[in-house]
Amino acid sequence: MAAAPKPEQVLWDYIVGANPYKPKGKQVEMMFEEIEWDNYTESSDWKFKGQPQHIARAIRIPYCYTDPDTNLPVRDYLLIGYEGSGGV
Repeated sequence: MAAAPKPEQVLWDYIVGANPYKPKGKQVEMMFEEIEWDNYTESSDWKFKGQPQHIARAIRIPYCYTDPDTNLPVRDYLLIGYEGSGGV
């Protein structure tokens, strides 16, 4: 019997699958060594479904894939915002 996938893998598969910019069926190369992050000490609100959400920290993860029309590499970013007070 195969082991159940780890929750981290399930989440990752969902994030990659939900990416509206990645061509379907194409491999994505994540560039984890180039992750950038920022903490927000002043008010930084993102709107989600029309409602402001306070973001305490954001990380930006670059990724690449090959454009199927041009056969050239494309570099895009996954931006994740951590909602809340930032531990304050």
